[in-house]
Amino acid sequence: MSNGQLQVSRFMDLLDSPGGKEKVAQNAEPYIRDKLREDSFAAQIIPPQDVTPSECTPSTRHDSIVKIVEVEPTIGMAMPVTFRGGTTAEFLQGPRIGVPFYSIMSPMFEKTTQELLAYSMPLTKMVEQYAVKDIEAIWDYQFTRHIETCVQRMQIIANTVATACASSNVRAGTVVERSVVKGTGARLSLTDDLVLHPIQVADLTLLMNLLDDYERKAATMLITAADYNDIMQWTRQDLSDQQVGDTREKGVSFNSLGGMKVIKTIKSNILRRGNVYAFTEPDFLGKFFILNKINFWTNKIVNKIQFTAWGDIGMALIGIASIGKLELYSANVEPTTGAPADVAAKTPLAISALSSRYNRVDEGFCYTGVHTW
Repeated sequence: MSNGQLQVSRFMDLLDSPGGKEKVAQNAEPYIRDKLREDSFAAQIIPPQDVTPSECTPSTRHDSIVKIVEVEPTIGMAMPVTFRGGTTAEFLQGPRIGVPFYSIMSPMFEKTTQELLAYSMPLTKMVEQYAVKDIEAIWDYQFTRHIETCVQRMQIIANTVATACASSNVRAGTVVERSVVKGTGARLSLTDDLVLHPIQVADLTLLMNLLDDYERKAATMLITAADYNDIMQWTRQDLSDQQVGDTREKGVSFNSLGGMKVIKTIKSNILRRGNVYAFTEPDFLGKFFILNKINFWTNKIVNKIQFTAWGDIGMALIGIASIGKLELYSANVEPTTGAPADVAAKTPLAISALSSRYNRVDEGFCYTGVHTW
């Protein structure tokens, strides 16, 4: 019996023992939660905070609880006065926001004890690869939708109405690039389309200025791995000789660019290529709460074992002006003025389409060492 099969056997014995289900859930819970924090790019931008029901408040709008977050009040600027003068009196009042919670649950997995014996991996590994990955994908999915809403709202505020942010309008000066800016290559494009233009050094300045020009500081950059790899095309005019050599030999491995921490992701079905975001420090951006940590449930009925994982989270992007977006394409993807096909191509896929399968083993396409064609 392999090590994995031995662990499965012990796992099934534990389920049959008194209190075994609770022990399995308790032992699996910390491992699952740590993996979620490591893999989610949303959790790297706004580190989650564990909260308990006792730290929350019943909502007045729905039959659930919320976590109250206090927002720094806006205070008038200091002003010079004479020795006998005084400043204008102000009532100090800080706004509060109630962050609601909602549940994210993985599919219900079911296996028979006979089927589990065929696996060489322990059951916790199966949960890590399937249930946990599904949950973290939804974290990032929701986060990506929220940050896009924020930057588009700031665009509307700056332009008074929803305005097409296409390269042609940027050149004509008919749109204000308040929270969305076109990349250097994209803004020179003669047509408004979805053709991707590699990120350039000058694009970092354009992106950072979306925050630095408004009493904020760009601290973190989120980019797809494919767009990040275009940095390999940078030359000695952009990088030092040592950086160019390291890039050619080892690939792109910069942990920071322009003073921003770099977070790259291969989840291009959630963060679509051509979209690069910059964020302030979390204290100026928002909150991410996990209620009662992540839960793991398992059950055994005769020879069938069922298991799933779920968590209740609350996410709020409070400083909507604390996000900047760099678009490496010339088309307009503002939701109300852009072409539907263009908007869909640059926003996350539907949740049902996130679990892509790339192998074709079920269809008989695999290499086993013997050519049959």
